[in-house]
Amino acid sequence: MWEPASADRERVSPKPARNLALGALLGALAGLALVLAGALRRPTWARPVPESEPPPQDPAAPEPAPPPQSAAGPFVKPGFGDWTVADVERLLSEQGPALPEQREELELYLDSFRTVAGADGHLPGDVDLVIEDVFAALIARAAAP
Repeated sequence: MWEPASADRERVSPKPARNLALGALLGALAGLALVLAGALRRPTWARPVPESEPPPQDPAAPEPAPPPQSAAGPFVKPGFGDWTVADVERLLSEQGPALPEQREELELYLDSFRTVAGADGHLPGDVDLVIEDVFAALIARAAAP
């Protein structure tokens, strides 16, 4: 009653073609999930802005007047979403000497504002709250007559 061992002629495992296809599919899905997760977590100020062409200018039209320089006259606190790096620099240069113990910290904030500012120097709206909190003493001194 002895029966010899027998095996199927067809391979049971490994199946390289199937394993390669499943690995490629899982890798593509994992990569897509990471890309989507990164795009969802990226703050709005870090998302790329689509470039648009400037409107064509009429050669006969006069050039628009340059915006007024902020260095002339007393400091006026910009509205929400209107802060620029130049406004913060001016505030720090005019009112900063009154708070020498905080000068280094305020300079660090100014440097970080430069990294998130747009090409025109405008700061994103969510930075306004930080400016009004950190630079509150300087803003109050600038507003005082």
